Amino acid sequence: MRRFLDVCEQVMPIRWLPHEAVFEDDFSTKTDVYSFGALVWELFTRAEMPFHRLNDAAVISAMEKRELQWKTPKNASPQVMALLGRCWADCPRDRPTFAQIITAISELPSDAGT
Repeated sequence: MRRFLDVCEQVMPIRWLPHEAVFEDDFSTKTDVYSFGALVWELFTRAEMPFHRLNDAAVISAMEKRELQWKTPKNASPQVMALLGRCWADCPRDRPTFAQIITAISELPSDAGT
């Protein structure tokens, strides 16, 4: 496992990556699912930077303690946030596959994103 200082010295998009990618150098399609959730969140917030009120060291510290919490955009429905919450699950096995995401999106009500 990487140490806090080691992570701080790396150039990586920490705000869009899950714990296992940042601290364990473990990248997979489940990491991509987490990042996809971050991208969708950005769309709903009109390109707000994730955790913009925190500096990088604070983001890393909160991530290391597993205390990083995504805020709910005002215009995202509960169904969308439930899907994003699954994308951001701490355990990669608990994140959906992209096939499951496509199915979930196709089942959303047409007004789920407004």
